[in-house]
Amino acid sequence: MADDSTYWKLGGAVLAVGLLLMVILLPLSFSDVEYYEIAFVQRKSTGTVYTDEVYSGGRHLIGPDFKFKTYQADAHVVEFASSDLDVSTSDKLSIRLQAHMQYFLREEDLSELHRRFDK
Repeated sequence: MADDSTYWKLGGAVLAVGLLLMVILLPLSFSDVEYYEIAFVQRKSTGTVYTDEVYSGGRHLIGPDFKFKTYQADAHVVEFASSDLDVSTSDKLSIRLQAHMQYFLREEDLSELHRRFDK
């Protein structure tokens, strides 16, 4: 039967390894989402995206094997001005068309958008 000092040394070694792992892994478990982004959690090792929760801006504890797959939360602006459309009427008048639009992603629809379009 081992004496008490052996148990203390073994317990101290286990505690030291546990603390070392915590000091290394805990900072790696935090990830940031910028204030102008919304995000899903994605596993780094497999690439699987978990769409059950949408994260908004801030620092989140998600684990060391995870990262955020981010989407722009502010206005998406689409401009068709660089490819102006010149049209001629029957009177030989030239008409130039330009189109601009903007849209926002809704958090409640982001899971469906990811499932359908983000391959």
